[in-house]
Amino acid sequence: SSRAISTLNEIINKVRLHDDDSIAWARQKCKTDIFSFNGSSCKLDSDVYAIGHCHIDTAWLWPYAETRRKVARSWSTQIHLMGQYPELEWNFALSQSCQFEWLKEDYPELFERVKEQIKSKKFFPVGGSYVEFDANMPSSESMIRQFMYGAEFFKSELGIHSDIFWLPDTFGYSAQLPQLMKNFKMDYFLSQKLSWNLMNTFQHNSFYWEGIDGSQVIAHFPPADNYNSGADVREIVKSST
Repeated sequence: SSRAISTLNEIINKVRLHDDDSIAWARQKCKTDIFSFNGSSCKLDSDVYAIGHCHIDTAWLWPYAETRRKVARSWSTQIHLMGQYPELEWNFALSQSCQFEWLKEDYPELFERVKEQIKSKKFFPVGGSYVEFDANMPSSESMIRQFMYGAEFFKSELGIHSDIFWLPDTFGYSAQLPQLMKNFKMDYFLSQKLSWNLMNTFQHNSFYWEGIDGSQVIAHFPPADNYNSGADVREIVKSST
């Protein structure tokens, strides 16, 4: 309703991250002004779930050395905040085994802390590939190596297997990817970049993607049309309708 949206905007504008009083006020505001809108059942029209992640380009407009530091800063910040707010159900997705490998080499103590968060089901390694690679120009052999090295590191170092191919920021999609994913026991594909097309609007957010050989995976493009989110009212409404 317009009242709920107005309340959410008020909360977003007033809450300050390190201000415990404003956070307590926001929680109470949600209970009294939002969760009571739909009658005694206190049930919202939609349930919206969010999981944090850092989209860290392995190579972009900075040197590799800066990426290595950025990984450590970003992931250690999540651990710090989880410790500061233990009452929150706070989960975090991490992709690209290359970045795990760099963390192990440069910050071994932090790497062990990350592994503890994985065991406690707070951190969730996703992606299965060595880096989030371009899926338009490389050969099939190149993509196979990405999956092979990624899966090998996740299994040997983290004791897990990712069944999600996490590729939010690619500039193309090879039609053979569903077949390659299936060979590495990946059933789910997350991406997003098609929604940035200036000419054509992609019709679906969740669908079966069928490859050249008939292999099918479940694909999901976040309905907010972005791989990052401010969790503002516009994006929440768009994601739940």
